[in-house]
Amino acid sequence: MSVNTNANFRLPKITNEVNKSYAPGTPERAALQAELKRMEAAAPFDVPAFVGGKEVSGSYFCYLALYEGTIADVALISLT
Repeated sequence: MSVNTNANFRLPKITNEVNKSYAPGTPERAALQAELKRMEAAAPFDVPAFVGGKEVSGSYFCYLALYEGTIADVALISLT
C-alpha cells in the first residue's frame, strides 16, 4: 500500500562527532588521566541517594570506586 503526499521531505546530512581514541600519548588521554588524578585527590564525595524521587539516608553505607582497579574509594552513599 502506498500513500501519496504533497509534502517535500529533506533530511539533513547526518554527521557524528569525532571519536577520540584516548590512545597513549594523545592529548585526550593526558587530559583524562589528569582529571582522574584530580578526582582521586578530592575524594571521597558525598553522593545523595534517591528512591522514588525522594532523598533517603540512613546508617548503611556503600563505597563507589572511581574506576576498576582504583584503590581509593571516591564516593560514599548512605542508604536506609
